Amino acid sequence: MKKALLCLASYSLFLTNPIQAGEFEVLELQYIMPHEYPWVNVITTEADWGNFYYNELLPANGINCVFPSDTPYEQDDPCLSGPPDVDFHTSQVVVGGLGLKPSSGYQAIVSDVDTTHSTDLVINIFDGTPSDECVLLPVVSLEMMTLVIEKSDKPVKVNVHNATLHCDAGTAVSHY
Repeated sequence: MKKALLCLASYSLFLTNPIQAGEFEVLELQYIMPHEYPWVNVITTEADWGNFYYNELLPANGINCVFPSDTPYEQDDPCLSGPPDVDFHTSQVVVGGLGLKPSSGYQAIVSDVDTTHSTDLVINIFDGTPSDECVLLPVVSLEMMTLVIEKSDKPVKVNVHNATLHCDAGTAVSHY
């Protein structure tokens, strides 16, 4: 089975229309978690969301929040702005990444969130790998995605499917 996905730019989250009933919202975080291997974290409370943001995400990016502080704060200070607002009465956050990649050109593509599965809440992701003919930057890259999905007591299961991204002027088409 082949489908084509139009990807807009690298180092951001690329979405297709959800195939199943579940809707999701993408949270654009300025920071990434430098995990060498694939990882996922399901956050279901405001306290856990704050703990992840202040005690894991910001320190992983060299930002340590100390309250109170004698130093003046900048207007866009992440310690003061805090994590994006999420209504944890109706939603939960799934944050994760596909790990360290050896060059530029990799893309994580969330295909759909399937809430209709009887035992699990299933998130389908495509791990887009650049084809051999692509000219790539010799830098390591980390793909991270943060989704707000419907709150559920079902365990979250993430299916990762491989895809090859083909080089084109400004776009990449994925066949899987």
